[in-house]
Amino acid sequence: MGQCQSEEEKALAMKTQSIDQEIRQTRSENEKIIKLLLLGTDECGKSTILKQMKILHDNGFTEEEKSLQKCVVYKIVIDSMITILVGMKMLQIQFEDMSLEKEAKIVYEFAQSRQLDTYERIYPELCDALKNLWNDEEVCTKAIELANEYQLPECASYFLNSVERITQPDYKPTEQDILLSHKQTTGIVEVKFRMKGKDFQ
Repeated sequence: MGQCQSEEEKALAMKTQSIDQEIRQTRSENEKIIKLLLLGTDECGKSTILKQMKILHDNGFTEEEKSLQKCVVYKIVIDSMITILVGMKMLQIQFEDMSLEKEAKIVYEFAQSRQLDTYERIYPELCDALKNLWNDEEVCTKAIELANEYQLPECASYFLNSVERITQPDYKPTEQDILLSHKQTTGIVEVKFRMKGKDFQ
């Protein structure tokens, strides 16, 4: 029995030693990682910095990440146009071409039909409505000039100018699209990258 206990104790001691060594190794590896914490108010650029680090130092975005970002871009395009239309009403800006009221209705109806902010694709009818509205002089010029009056996102012009490309069936967001697209982040987002031989987290 003493022999058995001794063997059990040896096995336990070896296991403990192995765990201790693993802990020391993990601690040593963690001490080499430079940890950064980005803090700031909403929309001050924290997510953009992380995206830039990923592009520059971590081989950019995977196809899956690009695919997920597509919905964010679609939402920005539609929300930007809705914001402009609401802003136009608020500022009493009229369409040059009154037939565009019909196009505005298409955009409103589409936005209202979405549940939980899901925008998987932009349908041809909606695509045409967005393009026609954006090509209207009053929308494109006056509404943008007065954007600070109704809080239009800075990226709105970029995405609305790109609506033809963005609404193509085979659309894949570019790095620029991803950098400029923003969705509210909640909780902690962790990005790991390597720069000049050092690991950052």
